[in-house]
Amino acid sequence: MEKKQVQEIRELCRQHVESQLDLHFCSIAEDFDVESGDITPEQALRLDEIVDLLSELSVEFVIQNTK
Repeated sequence: MEKKQVQEIRELCRQHVESQLDLHFCSIAEDFDVESGDITPEQALRLDEIVDLLSELSVEFVIQNTK
């Protein structure tokens, strides 16, 4: 697989992960009737790490299963 293709996959996977995590937190806020959607700086750092890890896992999944 070409480097350009991998970069495109990486970008699309990251966008997808970020979008799904936004939906996740919106759903939690709705289910628990949370008044504010704010997170602490520490939580933001942890979330960034999770996005990075889940994005990279997604890229690996796509590459491994692409013929």
